[in-house]
Amino acid sequence: MNANVGAAANVSYPANTRLPVTADSLASFSLLGPATFDVIKPDVQAPGISILAAFNNANPSAAPSGANTLGFDDGTSMATPHTTGSAALLLGLHPDWTPLEVKSALMMTAKEAGLTKADHSTPSDFYDRGAGRIQDDVAAKAGLVLNETGLNFMNANPAKGGDPKTLNIASMQNRNCVTVTSSTASNPACTFLRKFHSTQDHSVTWTATLTGVTGTVSPSNIPVVAHDTASVHITVDATAYASDGSAHFGELILTPSDTSLTALHLPIAVGLQPPTISAAPSPLSVSIPTGFTTTNATLTVSNIGGPTLNATNTNDNVASGAAVVIDQPSQGNFGFYSNFWSDKAHGAFPADDFVVTVPGSNLSKLSFPGFVLAGGALSTLTGQKIHFEVYADNAGVPNGNPETVAPSFVWNYVATIGSTAGLTLTGNTIAINLVTAGAAPSNLAPGKYWMVVYKTTPTFGTGANANGWLWFESTAANGYNAQNIDPGFIFTGATGNWTDNTVGGDFPGMAMHIEQTAACGASWLTTSPSTLTLAGLTSGAVTVTVNSAQFPPSTTTTSGFLCIDSNDAAHSVYVVPVTAKQN
Repeated sequence: MNANVGAAANVSYPANTRLPVTADSLASFSLLGPATFDVIKPDVQAPGISILAAFNNANPSAAPSGANTLGFDDGTSMATPHTTGSAALLLGLHPDWTPLEVKSALMMTAKEAGLTKADHSTPSDFYDRGAGRIQDDVAAKAGLVLNETGLNFMNANPAKGGDPKTLNIASMQNRNCVTVTSSTASNPACTFLRKFHSTQDHSVTWTATLTGVTGTVSPSNIPVVAHDTASVHITVDATAYASDGSAHFGELILTPSDTSLTALHLPIAVGLQPPTISAAPSPLSVSIPTGFTTTNATLTVSNIGGPTLNATNTNDNVASGAAVVIDQPSQGNFGFYSNFWSDKAHGAFPADDFVVTVPGSNLSKLSFPGFVLAGGALSTLTGQKIHFEVYADNAGVPNGNPETVAPSFVWNYVATIGSTAGLTLTGNTIAINLVTAGAAPSNLAPGKYWMVVYKTTPTFGTGANANGWLWFESTAANGYNAQNIDPGFIFTGATGNWTDNTVGGDFPGMAMHIEQTAACGASWLTTSPSTLTLAGLTSGAVTVTVNSAQFPPSTTTTSGFLCIDSNDAAHSVYVVPVTAKQN
């Protein structure tokens, strides 16, 4: 154009041809809640689709135009700088605010109206968007903020026994909304405490109300003098909710007497869990003193779920049950490749340990949560093999691995996707009923063992070509930390030996649920009382009496299973391994 100053051009752009845009719709790739702990996640929503961004700035020689390359990009990596930039702007305006006060301002003033799920029509909820889509201009004028300390965050870490519900943050969640009133009673209700700090240089009275959930706020009228603090107790009544684990959403709304300020909102998510039985100690070990034939031990039976657990028979000696050998929950985000790639003739394998206490233990059900990268669900991989292998312990690592020349597993079973009875694939979770599948009995002696599960995958690939299975990690561990091995050095940094998961900063366990067949009851076992009724989050004592006169002939040590019948749908027959010894 500079060379042809007199030239004319016409660019036609007909009216009404702009592509339709639906603002504030969730991206299909967004990571959704709920989290595995009691904090509403995500916190907020921010722009992350078709964001004009710089590319290749770290590589000036990159094509086509080096460091000046721009383009439209999508991802949480686009939403994150929007949120970070918003925080930086707020800190510029309010240098006295702490990072957590900035975060609370962004959350409590976030936009909620008109936000939709990825289908562009269904209204989103708090597990989609958190508190809403950030609004910098509104957040800058937040009349109240919340602060929290790093020490309190460390103390609230659920992986170390902490309680995230106690954090002073701009959201509230309790997935089992039960308050214990005594050792035997509880109410379907839960309470939160929030301490607000005024950002104003004059007194403001805030009116607190609840929407979406039933409950009380105390005080409901909150006068706050300039730059002072005020505490608010929020109690949610969960009486009307079914004990099914479903989430119920509401909000705490704070309306200011100063009309120049905006109302604030804090999302709330509550629910009631089904009645869930637990017992401790498990396994139960009982020693009979010398000179006696009987002795008593106490088994504490608990309802770790919602109302109400009915233990209808504390010593079922007729049924057979499934004793839970180990139950480690999924961390939910991170996993290890667990595959043998045929084209590489090698694989990568995680392993985690478990303990059996009763001789001749036969594994009955196995379940392993995981996911597939860029390869669809496991159900699409018909014909591929899934291997289940158990190894003995060798000083804290498995005694062998799937690629040892002479396989050193003590038990194994190979299932085929699409044709093995008892093999189920829910999402990418591998589960198998070994009895239905017709697997050979494992017949394990008491001791420590390691579980390895992996898929045979035809070709090795990454990115869009990856179809290997990744086994989810767990924040829990059972004795030893989980191990991983890459005998063929497929991945960078592999040692070819078993390596502790935590060495690379990963979690200490692998997610798995293992059960074994249990023949309920024994002639040498009796219990009292025969029934228990337990409110949510309460416990009761069962006296277990062991009589050595009823032991098998010529034995001083024996073992068996104590079975408790209950209305816990997941464990209608709850099994406790018992070992008894005559001293």
